[in-house]
Amino acid sequence: KTNGNILTLRNYVHGIEYRRSEEMANQAGLELGRLNHTAGVIDLSRYRHLFKEDVFGLSRQMIVLLNEFVRRNIRNLTPEDIESLKAFSDTSERSITNLYDAASTRGYGSLVIPVHGDYNSKNLVFSENGEVAAVLDFDNSSFDDVSHDIAEGLLNLSYVRYSEGSTKFDLPDRLDASTGKSFLDGY
Repeated sequence: KTNGNILTLRNYVHGIEYRRSEEMANQAGLELGRLNHTAGVIDLSRYRHLFKEDVFGLSRQMIVLLNEFVRRNIRNLTPEDIESLKAFSDTSERSITNLYDAASTRGYGSLVIPVHGDYNSKNLVFSENGEVAAVLDFDNSSFDDVSHDIAEGLLNLSYVRYSEGSTKFDLPDRLDASTGKSFLDGY
């Protein structure tokens, strides 16, 4: 325990970064399927109240952060910027509510399991032959619908493009449907 935070060290895992490919996406889907299957087999129900979080709540938190950014930087923003960001915030909040309502009527929340919470290519280590050697960074884990990590993995592995050697991503230019299909096939 350091400064009130718990630090856990693990053995070094030798591996390579994700290279956008159908094979690696398939292996990432396969590993997520294993994680979800294991999570569904182990009874962790007594802990659910401690870690309940959902993607819609997280989305709302992002809007709160945006509004806080505007509040803190109001002197540096033009009236047009403020108006535009306020409109974006309001539209996003309505969209999140509408999407939550639609997802709930279609079964969202009916299969709640422990989720990784940040299942993306930067948290996967691959072996030289393209199999997942390790899944890292479980600090965003919570209990949520099974679709949480599936959606995040799918978007991250087939759409988001990270800057070389960085965890910052570039603006996506297109969805790689075949890589996305490989991820889902693996799952």
